Formats: sequence, structure tokens, C-alpha cells
Amino acid sequence: ASIHQQLDDYMSPTTNFETKFNLLFSLYSLPNIVLPFFGGYFVDTMGSAPCVLGFVTLSFVGQLITSIGISAKSWAVVFLGRTIFGFGGESLCVAQSALLAKWFDGGEVALAFGISLSVSRLGSVFNNMVSPAVANATDTPFAFWIGTIVMSCSVIAALIVLYVDDQTARKCEVEMRTIELLRASLLEDEDGADVPEKIHTTDSIHVSSRSSTMDENATISLSDARRFGTLFWLLSISCVVVYGCVLPFNNVASGILLERNYFKEPPDTCTLRFENECTSGTLVINGANPSTDENGNPCPSSSYSPVLPSSIHITRGGQDSWDSYEYVFTPLSHDNVDCGDPFWSNACTKDYCDAQNDATENAGRIMSIPYIIS
Repeated sequence: ASIHQQLDDYMSPTTNFETKFNLLFSLYSLPNIVLPFFGGYFVDTMGSAPCVLGFVTLSFVGQLITSIGISAKSWAVVFLGRTIFGFGGESLCVAQSALLAKWFDGGEVALAFGISLSVSRLGSVFNNMVSPAVANATDTPFAFWIGTIVMSCSVIAALIVLYVDDQTARKCEVEMRTIELLRASLLEDEDGADVPEKIHTTDSIHVSSRSSTMDENATISLSDARRFGTLFWLLSISCVVVYGCVLPFNNVASGILLERNYFKEPPDTCTLRFENECTSGTLVINGANPSTDENGNPCPSSSYSPVLPSSIHITRGGQDSWDSYEYVFTPLSHDNVDCGDPFWSNACTKDYCDAQNDATENAGRIMSIPYIIS
């Protein structure tokens, strides 16, 4: 969401970009109306650590396909990647919660959940602030590939979690057997009157371990959902309301902030000195092509986008770094400008691209505020 404008510039020109952009979030969200329910069932039956690895792997594959689609400028591949990413995304949260509940006891659980949530929110803040800067400094596909690299680290972390969980389970099993042997030895070799406290202690450990084992081996059925209490459903409705209000806005906030606050359309009264020539960069004639209002005053202000030429007709002329050989636009609109192309960012409309980069990074900082607060 934080690189909305860069994605619009980079992808092949289309008349329904906003529809396709919002479809990226719909394809992620729609399956997750139902999938976490089944994800919870898999966690209960297969174990939390293996499910964490499985769901993280699905998310990694989805992000990988998405990055490939962005690089190829293929919306169809991007949609496929986002769908696969959604298969693992929210179910992963279910598996992580179950794993934390398994690893931590009593008063430790709340702190563990708090740290987990804080770290996940830190990731959102990091994404909103860094992704626009990375896309502006390099290109849009590289920002997506950074996300793929991060997801690969998540897969490695999930493998470590699975190993630690497995080793801990083995260690607990050995300890339980040792306790059983110790208990049997005490009953056989000690006078019953002399060791009631020891027997009581070992019995307590044994009962606790046995209860834990019984809980893990209990039969899980989807029909158990009918026994969820009223409080559970009230909390679920609360989550639906909060998520339904906050997340959809944040998904489109970058575009809204640019259009309304940081990169507004310049007033019609602002015109260039040379309307059909570049505004800033190596191709600018006489070093400047300023925009002024009807009174000759410089315009627009910093919250507006710089004025673009009315039209241009320029060929590469030995500039191999440009993405195209010929740039012919009559008229020229904002949709035609791709600030990832050196022609626009360095040669012809440098002022426009610099202002757009600053605006997208400012919007990313604003989008980070809800995650910092929450």
C-alpha cells in the first residue's frame, strides 16, 4: 500500500489501475474469511510448529510469485501470488498464537503475545517507511524483492522454531520417563510412611504431564465451534468492526494522502514558461522552465505537484539509460510519467519526480502512525 504511486508509474498503463490495485488486497482477504477457521483445525490436529512452517512457506511462495509478476509487469501473475500469499497469511497468525500459548504458561502468555504483536507492528512501520524510499532510490521491483528476502528469513526462522519445538518435546518425554522410573523406585524401595511428600510431588508432576498429553491428544472436531461462548462471538464481532474500518483505509491511504495533502493537482492558473518543453533536468533549455500564475508569481506551493509540459516529442539520442527510444505524448498527463525511468527522473521532469518521491515517503510516515499507536 505504501508504494501505490510507484506501482502505478511502473506497471503498464491501464485505465483501471485503482481496481487492480485494490484487487490485490481483496484476493488476500477473501479466502481468509474462511481459511483461518480450517487453519485452526489443522493446528489442533497437526501441531502448531509444523503449521507455522507450512503457512510461512505458503506466504513465501506467494511473495516470490508476486515479485516475479511485478518484475514482468504481469497483473495475472501478481494476482496469483497474492492469492497464494493469502492462503498462508492469516492462518499463520492462528498457528503463532497457538505456539505461544503452548510455550508460555500463566502470566507469561500475555507478555509473549504483547511482544509478538509489537514485533509484527514494527514490521508494518518498517514497511511503510522504508519501501517508498527503496522504490525511489532503486526501482519498484527491487522493493518487492526486498519483501521476498525478508520472507525467506521467516522460513528459516520457522525451521528453527520447528527444530526447537521438536527437541523440547523429546526432552520432556525423557523427563517424564525418568519421573516414572523414580516414582516406581520410591514405591518399591522406600517405606511408604517415610516418603509421602516425595510420592505426592512425583504424582503431581505425573498428573500434570499426563493431563498435558491428554489435552494434546484430545480428538478435535469442527463441530466444537458450536460450543463457543457468547463472549467469543462478541470479541469476533468487535474484531470485524475494527478491522473493517482501519485496514481498508490504510490499504488506500497512500493514494488518498497524495491526492489530498502532499501531491495535489496544480491550479489551472499555473503555467510553464515553455509549455511544450521539459521542466527540470539535463534536457531543460536555458537551465530552467519555471511555472508562474497569471500575476507572474512562482507556483504552485510545496503541497502541489509541479506543472508538467503540455506535450513532448523527444527521442533517445544516444541516451542508453532511458527505458524507451521515443517519448511522444500529446497531450502529456501524470499517468504517462514513470519516475523509475531516468528520462523522467533525471532528464526531463526531475522536479516532478523529486516532489513525488518526497510526497510518497511523507505518506508512508503518516501511514505508520496507526501501527505505532496500536
